[in-house]
Amino acid sequence: EAALVPHLPAALLRAPAGTSKLKWNFELLGAAVGDEDFTDQHTASRVRAAAPLVEALAELEDAQVGLRLLRSCAGHCRLVHGSRCAPPSGQRSALQHFDSLVRDCFSGLTGLHLNGWQWEQAGRGLAYAGLGLRSVASDGAAAYLASLGGCLEACRAIDPHYAAAGLATEPSVVAAAAGLPQPLAPHLALAMKQKALTKAADEAGWQRLSRARAFLAAVPVGRKRMDTAAFVAELRQRLHVPDSSQDTWCPRCNGILDSHSLHAGTCIAGGERTMRHNAARDLVCWWADKAGLNPEKEKPGLLLPQRPEDAGQAGRRPADIYLPSLSGFPAALDLAITAPQRPESLAQASQSALAAASAYKLANHLGTAQACQEQGAVPASCSGSHWCVGGLSCQRPAADCEGGCGSHTRRGIASACRDAPGTARVSP
Repeated sequence: EAALVPHLPAALLRAPAGTSKLKWNFELLGAAVGDEDFTDQHTASRVRAAAPLVEALAELEDAQVGLRLLRSCAGHCRLVHGSRCAPPSGQRSALQHFDSLVRDCFSGLTGLHLNGWQWEQAGRGLAYAGLGLRSVASDGAAAYLASLGGCLEACRAIDPHYAAAGLATEPSVVAAAAGLPQPLAPHLALAMKQKALTKAADEAGWQRLSRARAFLAAVPVGRKRMDTAAFVAELRQRLHVPDSSQDTWCPRCNGILDSHSLHAGTCIAGGERTMRHNAARDLVCWWADKAGLNPEKEKPGLLLPQRPEDAGQAGRRPADIYLPSLSGFPAALDLAITAPQRPESLAQASQSALAAASAYKLANHLGTAQACQEQGAVPASCSGSHWCVGGLSCQRPAADCEGGCGSHTRRGIASACRDAPGTARVSP
């Protein structure tokens, strides 16, 4: 009240009887304004209001749809407004309770009961191998600091004396800055956006992989709809949740079947690798057919014999998909999928992202690249965002264990044969 005396008439501050007219605890535009007890009660009421929706989502049978709704409509977004308007110290217990509701909902949807570090990973952004289930308790400090710093100039336009000594020394600001996952000086935190603050926390110790979010960001409709069992299996691998308590022997190839089932992606027996390749081929063929390119799968007779000893080439089918005309030229698309768990690239894959994909050589595969060059075609590898003429290496296959063919690859197909006939080896 003493701070208001120089700015407001006494009649506005006190009643004729001398009692104060000030109301310390109230709600303004949906946010709590007042002491910590009132803020905690207000946030707790918001949590109680959001709980029925979160609990109802846990009953959905489709885990892919449920997770998308939880991330987009029922989770972090329900309480972020209050987090931006009040210091996190007065909301911590209520926000932690809401985080526990989200965690229970995730377990109900997927049947996965994560330990501490696995749930922390699930809270990271999609681009950082997380699920985007952000913790409102952990992000509360970033939300408050970004909001407070962002409105400073507007507040000073109304009151030139607002925070004359600076906000960086305010107790609530100092406490919030200390509560950031990555401690940061208060004056620096106040100058950053919330997205930048949370991104800095996600980046600590993690390397961002472009398109690592593909199957999670997809709208679950049509061909992008995943069976719940397959979707949960992808989540288990993404969060490193074991499928069994110990390693065992693979019943197909007698190799080591690890407890996280990573071996299943590289097992040479059983035919699953061929099935996966054919599924990727069929999807690209479906895209091409929708585009009116008249694709033909496994077209024979593309490599004609050049010498008597090459008579066997006539029966080869170097193209998974043949396009009679793509930007005015014929094109043959050959798809390849690799995995970082391959023994020959495992050591490098553990040290750098996409090492297995970078090590995958195209030129030596059955001599196809050389045969194409001898017949006037230009072999090229599509890296997802650009083409490498010469087909020497696959720079970036999007299907390196997880991921998908994005818009860059589809645009790359269109540009591959713009200047010359080409045989393209594409990684889906």
